[in-house]
Amino acid sequence: MPGPYRRDWHGFDNYRQVHDSQMLRLAGEGVVAEDGLSFTERTAGGVLVSASLTGRVLTSSGAVLAVEKQLAVRYVRGRPEVRTVEYAYHAWLPGPPRRDLFRYDNYHGGLDTLHRHGYGPDGRVSAPCPSPTPACPG
Repeated sequence: MPGPYRRDWHGFDNYRQVHDSQMLRLAGEGVVAEDGLSFTERTAGGVLVSASLTGRVLTSSGAVLAVEKQLAVRYVRGRPEVRTVEYAYHAWLPGPPRRDLFRYDNYHGGLDTLHRHGYGPDGRVSAPCPSPTPACPG
């Protein structure tokens, strides 16, 4: 598959279980203070047609991470599989004043366009930087 940001298909039930176990692990390690992420499923005729993962995570250090993930759905042998197609992770310190830290997303062209936006002390966003690279570490 072209590009360094390969996203494979995963059984939806397994995808959710892995997500939940990782969030529990991070909470147990004291990294996550509050997990406000939730899955939304859209069905048609009782069949899953799309899914998303959205919400906010509050870290123990006080930072907030907003998550927006859109998942494509396909069926293999009658079971739903999902794959991330669009996503954005945006972190900030609530303040006052609010201090944006970074945003990773692929909203500007598909899975092969993962990039990082940084923020200066004045709050201005930097130009997108391909990530991870030596000039723009992950």
